[in-house]
Amino acid sequence: MRRGAGDQGMMFGFACTESEVYEKGSFMPAPIYFAHKILKVLSEKRRSGALFDLQPDAKSQVTVKYVDGKPVGCTKVVVSTSTMPRPARQEYSPGMVRR
Repeated sequence: MRRGAGDQGMMFGFACTESEVYEKGSFMPAPIYFAHKILKVLSEKRRSGALFDLQPDAKSQVTVKYVDGKPVGCTKVVVSTSTMPRPARQEYSPGMVRR
């Protein structure tokens, strides 16, 4: 059995109404709400095969700018995901971006 790198992190938050603007009944701070949404889309793309080489281990971080205690925009989005061994260049999907 293969094991991960052991680099899991711990995040914490609190209940609030920031994300209710985007989804009724959601009581998460905006950064966590958006980070979860990004991971949900990645998971859906992985399961559907749309992004064929994604593996289940992924992380996201969203940094949000606040003005007067209200979220007004994102200043940084970081997404990290595991992939299968690198495919030949002609096998890249249009959804994949390599840097």
